[in-house]
Amino acid sequence: MRLITSIAFTALAFAAPAHAQQIDQQTRQQVGSIVVQFVDALNKGDGQAIAAQFSHNLIVIGPRSKATTIAQLQDVIKAVHQQGLAITATVDDIEPLFGGQGIVATAPYKGIAFNRPVRSQIEGNFLLVLERVGDSWKIRAVVATRSLPATKGNGVQLAQNSEPNER
Repeated sequence: MRLITSIAFTALAFAAPAHAQQIDQQTRQQVGSIVVQFVDALNKGDGQAIAAQFSHNLIVIGPRSKATTIAQLQDVIKAVHQQGLAITATVDDIEPLFGGQGIVATAPYKGIAFNRPVRSQIEGNFLLVLERVGDSWKIRAVVATRSLPATKGNGVQLAQNSEPNER
């Protein structure tokens, strides 16, 4: 039984890259467009535009929020917009799910929160799950992570040094 399980997991591990090639160029463009529209609506604080991109059973988890209804999502978007957020994001990976009826995509983001001078530069990653609804795609779930500056054990921010240490 262990041998069969091991063989199955090995086969799945090698099958994953084959799935990645099943995403056609048109679908990649559609997902890229959805992310651009999502970011644009987020930057503008346009809760209606974002709501139109989501399926009715949404899940959105951010660094400081969670929404599972359109009303909650719109409240989150309003709060984020009040921070003066301006971000950009580009899809860097797309994988099929559920026999092509779903997609998972990642999109790193960078931006500025204008109304928070202590932490004005922000960056992180979006993880989006999209589901096919008729002939189009709707966002089912979004998780937004935020990258934090590197710190020492005592919480002191480390300087970002792009040059190698000399000895």
